[in-house]
Amino acid sequence: MNEWPAIPGSFSLGNPNSPIAIVILGRGILPLQTEKYCIKGQLVTENVGLEKVVANSVANPRIRFLLICGKEEVGHMPGEAIQALSMNGVDKRMRIRDCRSAVPFLCNLSMKAIDRFREQV
Repeated sequence: MNEWPAIPGSFSLGNPNSPIAIVILGRGILPLQTEKYCIKGQLVTENVGLEKVVANSVANPRIRFLLICGKEEVGHMPGEAIQALSMNGVDKRMRIRDCRSAVPFLCNLSMKAIDRFREQV
């Protein structure tokens, strides 16, 4: 595995052998022992923030599970965006299908990365 995480962000690293990535929606916190997860961080936006989650997940083939915690905040709804991405993918404009979020576009990712994320996690 090359340098990982591939994309910098606001997260904490735990056990590099864990198959679990954790996103905390909004401003919540989740105290958890570091050996329980590989990476844990907040997710506030359904576009740039979600792009970082996807990029870092596919850059680490050990990650197989994405645990979504916290409470959606009005407008962005990144939790819904993750679920819609997993279930429905994106259209040719890179818009997450069937997503009600404010700006559900993943313009900085390749279709290959999105497909891999949907298969891997």
